[in-house]
Amino acid sequence: MTLYIISTALASGQLHLEDQVYISKNAWSQPGSRLFLKVGSSVSVDTLIKGIVIASGNDACVAIAEHLAGDEENFSHLMNEEARKLGMSQTHFVYSTGLSNPEHYTTARDLATLSRALIQDYPQYYAWYKQKWITYNKIRQPNRNLLLWRDSSVDGLKTGHTDAAGYCLIASALRNNMRLLAIVLHSPSEETRLQDTQTLLNWGYQHYKTYSVFSAKTPIISLPVLRGKTKLLPLGVKNTLYVTTPLNNYKELKATVDLSTEKIVAPVLINQTYGIVKLSLAGKVVSSAPLVALESSNKIAWFQRPWEYFTLIFRK
Repeated sequence: MTLYIISTALASGQLHLEDQVYISKNAWSQPGSRLFLKVGSSVSVDTLIKGIVIASGNDACVAIAEHLAGDEENFSHLMNEEARKLGMSQTHFVYSTGLSNPEHYTTARDLATLSRALIQDYPQYYAWYKQKWITYNKIRQPNRNLLLWRDSSVDGLKTGHTDAAGYCLIASALRNNMRLLAIVLHSPSEETRLQDTQTLLNWGYQHYKTYSVFSAKTPIISLPVLRGKTKLLPLGVKNTLYVTTPLNNYKELKATVDLSTEKIVAPVLINQTYGIVKLSLAGKVVSSAPLVALESSNKIAWFQRPWEYFTLIFRK
């Protein structure tokens, strides 16, 4: 979550990669894995991010937290608020570092939600997670996600380890234009977490496939437009709607359209929402997207098609 908060701050302009961050004694004194920052020095945001991603630097985490929120307690409030917005209902943060605390907890599902948000919301920063080495203060450290060396399809995301949580890994891979996440928690050793994560990824790619169901800006349905220059309005999705399903289940996929209005009345703006398109499998919605106008339609004068005006009056 620390990296998600950082990404949000960068994207909003609150934070910049070249900004200098003061290293407090509190940040410097953090236990566990570190970037080996020096007390009283100033380090760029860019370097601290690399230190968090590659070296799992607890000192770098705290330095960023203090820079953005004043202290870790305030920063934890930011993390928990973002967790709530993302729907991470089984998660509560105490530290930016992820160090052990009875009130600091999460689940594999919530971590999947967070990881997907990192990838989808901030693709411009995703290249951070495939970097293999960092050298700082004359100390060279490797990325602890060793799958970056073992599997060329793996390009992220993050490792973690405490005595309480064990060895943990969130791995992201891209094969044949399909991205999968594998999450392993509480593994007894570093090697075991790598093997288990690799097994999950291989299994996923063997048994699942991603399909493009509705292409962006391609009509799904067309509906009449009252008072519009065009009589029919094409509705579709703004972005291509994908779904990932077991290999043999694609034919069982069902598409439904739920309209949010009984009638469409001009003027209509392009990308104006008129409902939602849903994809369901075995009665469960597996993907959805807003149903939007693919064209605009200006309003006509009443005398051009007067019967439509009369129809609207009598319907009221």
